[in-house]
Amino acid sequence: MTLFQVFRASPKPATQPPDRPSHRPTPAATPAVEVISVEAWALAKAWRAAERRLVVTTQSPVGRGRRVVVNVSGVGGVSLSLTGSVTAARATGGTCHAEIAVDEDRLPVVERILGFLAGNAEALKARAPRYKLALPAVVSSEAGHTYMNTFSVSQAGCGLAWSGPPPRQGRGVLIRLGSGTRTAAFRALIAWVRTDAKGLRVGLRFLAGEETKLTAMLGEAQRGAAAN
Repeated sequence: MTLFQVFRASPKPATQPPDRPSHRPTPAATPAVEVISVEAWALAKAWRAAERRLVVTTQSPVGRGRRVVVNVSGVGGVSLSLTGSVTAARATGGTCHAEIAVDEDRLPVVERILGFLAGNAEALKARAPRYKLALPAVVSSEAGHTYMNTFSVSQAGCGLAWSGPPPRQGRGVLIRLGSGTRTAAFRALIAWVRTDAKGLRVGLRFLAGEETKLTAMLGEAQRGAAAN
């Protein structure tokens, strides 16, 4: 075989088709929580008690359904925070008027602020951060043991989706949070009782108990939330 025949017999390398551009949609970025600062005296004017709504003016536009944090200053030297969702928004002349439905577990903070401004409450103190956690709980009293779940927890207390008849405010109870080997027990006081669209809600203030165990449980919950 001649050298000419060798080159003639060699197949041409296959031409690779050009890469096609990807048409996969780019995942939308999760919008950051909007932070709004309000003076306490302005909050008193903006609060609609009957509707449980806060109407504020912001420099940046916020859309309906957006999660917001309202930092309230001028409350006896303490800054408090409210969380909620925008239910309506209207832009006017470079500003935005937003109507905010305050989260149920933050309504007591609004009451504390309004009470302080009216002179009906003592100077407020900074509150321990609360975490939206659904932990199993057993509440014990003279009526027996009742099983339920939390909807928020802090070092100072918790909010419960209450099972059974409404308890009396100021009543003392025992509560055990968690399950298995991860539990924390406290003597507690019924701080508030209210009913919303989800049913009966009760707030407990811890008086004494296993604070170290609770700190560990909240730390684990924080790390789990960060991992998700």
